[in-house]
Amino acid sequence: MLMRRTVETCRDGQGAHEAIGRGQAWEIRSEVVAKSEQQSRAVHAVLESKDLVTTLHGPAGSGKTTLSREIVAAIETLSGNSVMMLAPSSSAVGVLKSEGFTKAETFQRFQTDELLQSVASGEVLWVDEAGFLSSRQMHWLVQFAERERCRLILSGDTLQHHGVERGDALRVLENAGVVTQARLTTIVRQQVEPLRLAVQELSQGRTESGFDQLDQFGAVQEIEDKAERLNAIADLHLAARAAGESSLIVAPTHAECRAIADAVRAKQREQGVLGVDHMITRLAKTNLTVSQRRDPISWHLPEPFGFG
Repeated sequence: MLMRRTVETCRDGQGAHEAIGRGQAWEIRSEVVAKSEQQSRAVHAVLESKDLVTTLHGPAGSGKTTLSREIVAAIETLSGNSVMMLAPSSSAVGVLKSEGFTKAETFQRFQTDELLQSVASGEVLWVDEAGFLSSRQMHWLVQFAERERCRLILSGDTLQHHGVERGDALRVLENAGVVTQARLTTIVRQQVEPLRLAVQELSQGRTESGFDQLDQFGAVQEIEDKAERLNAIADLHLAARAAGESSLIVAPTHAECRAIADAVRAKQREQGVLGVDHMITRLAKTNLTVSQRRDPISWHLPEPFGFG
């Protein structure tokens, strides 16, 4: 029901507003964007949009950050409106600020902060990684934009991100055809051609083909023995750090992440990098949905303890 009303609001807002760029011409400043016909088209698609909601859709590595800087500069220069960037987490906001978007806040704070809402009235709201928004959150945001005469830009990748709560709101809006869509499909971050083609396949949902290309390139290593695998991961990670390179270890489950962290710390102790361990107690986010929080099977009670 919420998404039906959200779709209706977006449909009512189609062609009902002045172009975001006020109909003025914009000469692209970024050389990277100017050299890409696809990115240049995306800039003008957003500036020419007369819809309440506009989406910028593109996979990771397609140059959305560089493109976003260009579009924000264009909007603020041509329209006189400011652009407030919203993101689903504090870490994402930190990344936005490091990329030069100084007016950035979490969506959750914006939703509860009346002062921020008053500042945003009549301006442009841009939600990064909008695929994380649930149906309920998207409904609130679209209603706010309509009520406060804001224009709304949603950027993200529906194949990569989905809401923690119920609903796949961004995909619904795009599939319903009620928003102006600017799309990026070309991967620009990866410069090694075989790897770029593999990532391109993966970003478009062709997982088997992408994996096969990575395997042919020699980028896939399989180690069946768990202890041997953990040892190899730790060695590669520490070697990269010792060489001054960045290293990110990704695992599909929290249990595997903890096992890898233990292996890395064990190696660091052997090398004399770590000293005495200090145990601390912390609260960990469970990332349960509303339905899971209502189900007792998801609850974890503390284990009983006693004194001798």
